[in-house]
Amino acid sequence: WVFFEEPRAADDRTQSTRLREIFKMQVLLIDLLDASHYFWSPACLWSEAEQFRAAVTEMLASGMPPVLHLVAFRRQETSAGASMGTRGLVLFSGQELEARIPGGWTVAEMVRRLSRLALDMMLNGPVRHDRTMRGLEAGEWIDLSPRAASGNLRSTVVVEFGRDG
Repeated sequence: WVFFEEPRAADDRTQSTRLREIFKMQVLLIDLLDASHYFWSPACLWSEAEQFRAAVTEMLASGMPPVLHLVAFRRQETSAGASMGTRGLVLFSGQELEARIPGGWTVAEMVRRLSRLALDMMLNGPVRHDRTMRGLEAGEWIDLSPRAASGNLRSTVVVEFGRDG
């Protein structure tokens, strides 16, 4: 089954309101169809239906979107080393994230950090200017550098993680 919302000319709802209503409808459809899995096409991401339902319930209580069910985090090898990028975040903020994986870091550590950044972008919008901020741990910093889209490439925020000293 495929579900999508048709755009309406006189729709004054915000994107987050529309998406919240879509997620609520999708949970109802999961129950109606007794679905075992849920597919979010913007990220090409499958989730177990029960996990998605629980994430939507949490979103309705806390206001935090179910980022791990909506944004894919992909590890890739390049000539410069390992990196991780998002897929599907562009729907919410107009941008994707791309970060080099620092030596010694695991994929789980990268997903933890990038998902926090993705959540911030989903709630507060795109990164408009270069900025540096504190990381999740003491002495950790994060540089964010937005890159404008060119040609067929999407707008990307290049993320660099580092530590003091």
